[in-house]
Amino acid sequence: MNKPYELTAQEWGEVAAVRDVVEGWGLDDDAEEVRGALLASLVYGVRFDYVTDGPGYAGSLYLLKGGGAPEIPPMALVETDDGLRVVEWD
Repeated sequence: MNKPYELTAQEWGEVAAVRDVVEGWGLDDDAEEVRGALLASLVYGVRFDYVTDGPGYAGSLYLLKGGGAPEIPPMALVETDDGLRVVEWD
């Protein structure tokens, strides 16, 4: 089913370990769980179990949205062999 899931504390920590996320929200280099808890208090975040319509990606899709202007797109992250990475918007 195509529904969003609330991020677990572990997932917040993993997302908060991504360099682009750390820099985007000005997180300190604290322990992963501390950064994750701080990030969870600053932004909206959800995870989808995502599968493309055809051959391609199947895995977690994370969307993060700060409290800024609603027309600014959310930050999206996907799982890769090297861990989570931010998806660049075209």
